[in-house]
Amino acid sequence: MTVSITRTQYVTGNGISLSASLAYAYGGNPHVSESVPDGTTDVNCSIPYADMRFLAIFADGALSLQGKNSADASVGSAISISATKSYIWACDDGSANPFDDDIAYFEVVNATGAAVALNIEPLTDPTP
Repeated sequence: MTVSITRTQYVTGNGISLSASLAYAYGGNPHVSESVPDGTTDVNCSIPYADMRFLAIFADGALSLQGKNSADASVGSAISISATKSYIWACDDGSANPFDDDIAYFEVVNATGAAVALNIEPLTDPTP
């Protein structure tokens, strides 16, 4: 299955308006869409490290996500997001992969006092 996502960035100000779009088309892991209750919750999301090409994480409230491997060890640094600050990483954006091993699940911390809608969109390279 091939999944396509277009990432568009906008810059406006001082009488200037610029935009740039990049399209990504890879095999996709099924996206995750969950309501995360207050407290700490494990959210299943299997992403092979070597094949990861794109990752977008969106929520309608503040969350901290820590990638975990199948041995329950932390994978990379925790990612903090809010309703106004999502997380997007792409293999060609100049930054290193935020993880250092396969992800089996995310340990999600929600301290908002209410459920938060979480969406995770990973894209992976499907070639063997």
